Amino acid sequence: MYSVRFLTLFKAFAAVIVASTAACGVFHGDDDAGGESAGSDKLTAVGGAADPSELTNRLGVFVAPSGAENADGSLEHPLARIQAGIDLAKTSGKRLYVCSGTYREAIVVADAVSIIGGLDCIGTGWRLGGARSRIEAPSSPAILANDILTPTRLDSLEAFAPNATAPSGSTISV
Repeated sequence: MYSVRFLTLFKAFAAVIVASTAACGVFHGDDDAGGESAGSDKLTAVGGAADPSELTNRLGVFVAPSGAENADGSLEHPLARIQAGIDLAKTSGKRLYVCSGTYREAIVVADAVSIIGGLDCIGTGWRLGGARSRIEAPSSPAILANDILTPTRLDSLEAFAPNATAPSGSTISV
């Protein structure tokens, strides 16, 4: 498997998205910090670093390698696949938090669904960590992002796509 590291690319991509829409504000995890509209269940665009106070069922959908396909995406019952988490986060207006580990799937990023990977989920509780969540896609591209119109942050993810099989083919992670 040909691997392509894209963390630097993602940081540049995220910086461009956040910088181009800086007026949207930063989500800090409390109602008065400009992250949520009064009376709204949906979070506004996310900028800045994730905060440990955001690791709640009210604000996030959760994915872990030990999760279940039919789970509800809560801290107590995380999903097993990142794409399932993206789909649930999109309909619920939440961020997606992904434990460190390897996920063998390709994903399609959804507009305004920020994905924070690399969480330490071993033992009791979920904590922001220094690791990365690894996406090993069975096909190329590993991560697809179409029609992203609002700030959408991808943090602490690594993506790997398989070698191209056709002559002069390309391998694409993002």
